[in-house]
Amino acid sequence: MESTATEKPIHTMDPHRDRGRDRAMVKMRVHNRDTAWLQLPDGWVVPPGIHEITVYEDNVELVMREVEPDPSAHETASRMLKLALADDVRSLLGGRFTGSTDALLVEMERGGTDIINDALKRVLATTGASVQSEFQRTQRRSMKPLLSATVLEPGITEPQRIMRDKEYARQSNVQSQALSQALAQQSEQLATTVASAVAQAVAATMGPIIAELKELRQRNK
Repeated sequence: MESTATEKPIHTMDPHRDRGRDRAMVKMRVHNRDTAWLQLPDGWVVPPGIHEITVYEDNVELVMREVEPDPSAHETASRMLKLALADDVRSLLGGRFTGSTDALLVEMERGGTDIINDALKRVLATTGASVQSEFQRTQRRSMKPLLSATVLEPGITEPQRIMRDKEYARQSNVQSQALSQALAQQSEQLATTVASAVAQAVAATMGPIIAELKELRQRNK
């Protein structure tokens, strides 16, 4: 069973100084099977073992080339990933897009419509697809690579990440308010039901007694 190393990767980049806010970052898990440290893009120096690092989305393929130096394999994997995402978006859109998956991919690469982009965001938030997963389907090398890499989280820019977290918080607040209102309504309905049941029980119990007392008073007059 493979285990992580005790040494941690060294990151020579200053995230506040060097990170571009308009460049999407991708979280990756890398496995260095060599006995030496490996230099990777974006200032990472990775020791032997399994580690998690964050690289720019457009540098994912540079990390992948440590596994497969053939650029065409990565181009194929990138194309397959785009088609897989487009196919998921097409399924989500249903009858709102009647063209082929290739036609939808062309539309997405042009910028897409608000409906298409919204569907793409929903797909990216839940998909397990990645360049690596598509690459593994086309990998032809039989030798054991020095480094394997897996994308853990789709790339988003820092402003997008902030907006996503705010939207999650807003949705959670809306759901909490809706739940509180529903509980309050249920409590009010329960209180009304209990009060009505108590009144009926009191009326059923005390009604005959009150009638009997009235009858006794009339007799004593």
